[in-house]
Amino acid sequence: MSKSTQALASREQGQFPISKGTSYAIESLVNMHPDREKIKPEPLSQIDVLLVNIRTLYRNMLGGLKAAVKEQVQAVDIPDFLFQEMQQVRAAVDKIGHGRVQVFFYLCTYPDLKKHFPKANLIEPTTLKQKAAKAMEDQVIAAMVASPQLYGYPKIFEYTVEGGKLENERVALLTHLPLDLVNRYQFKEMYLLESNTGAFKKPSEFNSKFKVKPEGTHLPFSAFTLQIFGDGGKMFMPMASEITNSVAELARKNRWTPLTTAEKIRYNLDNSQGNKFSGFLKALLRE
Repeated sequence: MSKSTQALASREQGQFPISKGTSYAIESLVNMHPDREKIKPEPLSQIDVLLVNIRTLYRNMLGGLKAAVKEQVQAVDIPDFLFQEMQQVRAAVDKIGHGRVQVFFYLCTYPDLKKHFPKANLIEPTTLKQKAAKAMEDQVIAAMVASPQLYGYPKIFEYTVEGGKLENERVALLTHLPLDLVNRYQFKEMYLLESNTGAFKKPSEFNSKFKVKPEGTHLPFSAFTLQIFGDGGKMFMPMASEITNSVAELARKNRWTPLTTAEKIRYNLDNSQGNKFSGFLKALLRE
């Protein structure tokens, strides 16, 4: 084995032969997570499908490496290990779910984030280390997409996860990217399954992913609010405090909830007196 493959093989694992962060998520589905209280009903009983973000598997794999060996890893060696991880995830879910829960893997390709989210404050790598890390991830993902005969046929989306043929299913997403969660109404039910913590969250809890969390608000979770309040350092930085404060005040005044629709937000903006950001926010809502 090369130093690179030795490093990847040395990653920390959980109760399943999977990178620790991912294993903890799978373990929590049946109350096996070592640091979480048992919940009823078991999360696994509440879903029919587990959608797994391959970028999240990648992150968890590298996150399970000790700093001393992480720099030895070469991008060319990662796809094989990731595919093995995918097979182990499916085997683990088949085992604990007795074959009832389907597992699908997916990728969002993000062909042009600046064009798709022109008003957003996108997070971009700035340091040499950050740029190198992004380049490696992009290289690995491109290699896997280009060779489906070796690495399988994941569901491919551009920017957001779509329901498609899964629209009548109860689905949990194993992902670290909050943008994946904005299309919850394209599924019968949608939940978030978090790596490491093993938290199993329903849509009313998705707003915990905002970077800015205004007091006294119960914000709906959408691409609109995600761009305004940020996503904790993943893709979007919060907008200027004047804008976040303006939207927070609008939410408090009009008693927004996690179920508040885009139509209600638009109505509130149309009827907001003296809100100098109204035009900007309505344009953002249309995107």
